[in-house]
Amino acid sequence: MKTLKEKRAISIIMAAILAASVLTGCAGSGANGNTPASESSASTGTDTQTSTAVQDDGGDTSTDTAPQYGDEESTDAPAEDTEETSANLDVPDDYVPTSEDAFDGEIVGGGIQITSYTGTDTDVKIPKTLGGKPVESIGPKTFTGNTNITSITIPAGITAFETGGDGAFAGCTNLTSATVYCKTLTYYFFNGCTSLKNVTLGDTVEKIDSYAFMGCTSLEEIVLPDELTFIGDYAFGRYIDEFSGENIPACTSLKKVVFGKKTETLGSYCFAGCTALTDVNFDGITAFGDYSFLDCTSLPDITITGENEKDKRVFFGTHAFANCTSMKSVTFVPETLDLSTSTQAFGYTIDLSAPDYAPTVRSDFVVYADKFTDGATYAKENGITCEDRPG
Repeated sequence: MKTLKEKRAISIIMAAILAASVLTGCAGSGANGNTPASESSASTGTDTQTSTAVQDDGGDTSTDTAPQYGDEESTDAPAEDTEETSANLDVPDDYVPTSEDAFDGEIVGGGIQITSYTGTDTDVKIPKTLGGKPVESIGPKTFTGNTNITSITIPAGITAFETGGDGAFAGCTNLTSATVYCKTLTYYFFNGCTSLKNVTLGDTVEKIDSYAFMGCTSLEEIVLPDELTFIGDYAFGRYIDEFSGENIPACTSLKKVVFGKKTETLGSYCFAGCTALTDVNFDGITAFGDYSFLDCTSLPDITITGENEKDKRVFFGTHAFANCTSMKSVTFVPETLDLSTSTQAFGYTIDLSAPDYAPTVRSDFVVYADKFTDGATYAKENGITCEDRPG
C-alpha cells in the first residue's frame, strides 16, 4: 500500500501526462482541420477527472475506510474569498501557511482532518486548505507533546479538535506564542505549555473549556475577546487531585486579565492559585464559580459593580475569593447581588488540607455596602466588619 503522499505524487504526475496528451491532440486536430479536441472529448464522454484515478500495486484499488486528501487532486483552484477578512475574525489576507507537505490528513465529512505534522518549522501556521479541501479539524496527538514548535496560528475554519483525551497542544513546552481564531479552546488545549507567554485570541473565540491554560506558568497577560461568554473550570487555575496527589500549577505569572464585553460566567477554580494576579476588572461578570479566585494572594481590594448588559443578578460561589490575603476589602455597588451568606465568598481563609477546609473569618477584612442590601446582610451574618459604601 502506497503512502498518502506517494499516492498524491502519482496523481499529480498522471494529471500532467493527461494534460500534455490533450494539448498534443489539440495541435494535431488544428493542423488537419478536424474537430477540435474539446468537442471530440465531449462527444466521446471523456471524463478528465476519472481518468486520473490511481490504483495501488498493479491495479488493486485502495480499501482505506476514510478517503485521504492526497487520493484525489482537484482540478479547480480554491475559490477566492471576495469578502475582506477582519484581522480579528480570521488570519490576515496575506497569510502564508506552513507548506502542505508538512501535514498529512484524511477526509472527514467533506473537509480535512489533519492527522500528523512531520515538518521541521518551529513557526507553524496551519493551512486553511489541504489538497484543495478545507481544513476543518485536527486529529488526536497531532501536536500534543511536540517540543519543537515555538509558535502556532490556528485559522477560524477549524471547528473541531479530536484530541482523544489529550489537549490539542498540551505539553508543547517550547511553545511561546499562539494566535487562535477557532470558536472553542477545548479541554486541556494548552495545558502544560510552560513557555507560553504571548496569546492572541480572535473575536471568533466564544468559549474556553476547562483546563485550557492550566500549567502555563509563563503567561503574564490575557486579553479575552468580546464574543467570549464562558470560561471553564480550572481554565487558568491550579489543579490538585485529592486522591492521587497530582498537582498541576496555575498560571503563576499571570498579572493581568481583561474580560470581554460578553464574558459572564467563570468556572470553579478558573483562576485559583494565580498568585501574581493584580489587574482585573470584574464589570460584566455575573457568575463567579466556587473557589474561582482562591489563593490569588496578590489581588488587591476590588469593587463589584454588577454592570452587565442583561441586568442579571451577580452570583458568587463558595469561597470564591478565599485566601486572597492582599485583598482587604470588597465594595458592592449594586443591590442586584446573589450573595448567599453560606458561600463564605469574601473575607475568609481556608485550609484545603483540613476537614471541611476549616474556614476562618478574617479580622482585617471590610465589606463596603449600602444598608439593607445583600452585601450588608452578608457581612453581618458572617461576622465581617461592614461600613457604608463611600460616596
